[in-house]
Amino acid sequence: MNQQITVQKRSGAKENIDLDKIHRVITWAAEGLDNVSVSQVELRSHIQFYDGIKTEDIHETIINCRRSDL
Repeated sequence: MNQQITVQKRSGAKENIDLDKIHRVITWAAEGLDNVSVSQVELRSHIQFYDGIKTEDIHETIINCRRSDL
């Protein structure tokens, strides 16, 4: 079975997960920062995606991953 995972946005709206969008956000957040590898942040975050995951939980996981590298 091929089930599409949805994310819940801060507004409460749900949409299909877009991994490219997550990549773009991390790339944007890393702009101008020295020694930040977007791919390393993505790999080290170990996000456990599930249907209905909140975007704020995705953001928090990525931020905490980066914090542990500092």
